[in-house]
Order: sequence, then structure tokens, then C-alpha cells
Amino acid sequence: MALQRRYRRRHVRFLLERRTIRDRGNPMDVDDTVLFARYRFTRLTILFIVDIVTEKLDSALTKRSMALSLLYKVLVALRFFATGAHFRLIGESLGVSVATVSRCVFEVARALVRQA
Repeated sequence: MALQRRYRRRHVRFLLERRTIRDRGNPMDVDDTVLFARYRFTRLTILFIVDIVTEKLDSALTKRSMALSLLYKVLVALRFFATGAHFRLIGESLGVSVATVSRCVFEVARALVRQA
């Protein structure tokens, strides 16, 4: 009897922890002036940068279910390049963690340098 209660306590905790999926929305779904103020590039230039780094970034190779899209990675990096703010502030404004911002900035910067 005591073993059954101990077993239930352990496994109920794991059953209650559910994965939360964040709705990141579409950050490109704003006015052109707001987009330029946030990223210092126009909509067409951002899409051009995404096309440039598409083959250099291997975001499609990940097997994770919560992977960021290539556009979102580029927007996170461009937000850092445009503002120079701390990773925490950028992460809070875009809904990602500090580690994710760091990874995005590193990957996009490396891809742009390789392309140059």
C-alpha cells in the first residue's frame, strides 16, 4: 500500500508538468515604420537577408519540436544588431530565452560572415 502511494506521488508530478507552447505570432506583421524602427531594415531587405543565410543555417536539420523558424532567428539577431541591447531585453521582447538569443546572434553572424 505504501509503495503504491509513493509510486503515485512520483508519477503524478510528472503527469502535471505539461509542455507550454508559446505563441510567437508573426513579428513581420506590423507597419513598415515600426519594422524599420525595430530592426533598422525594410521588409524586403529582411527577406533578402533570410534568403542569403538560408543555406548556411541548419535550422531545418534539428529534430526538436520547438525549433525557431529561420525568419525568427534572423529577426532576433537583427534586433540585437540594431539596438545593441542586452540579450535578456531582446529575449523578453520577442518571447525567447537568453540562451536562444545568444545562439541566434552567433549563428546568423557566422552565416553572414561566411557569405561575405
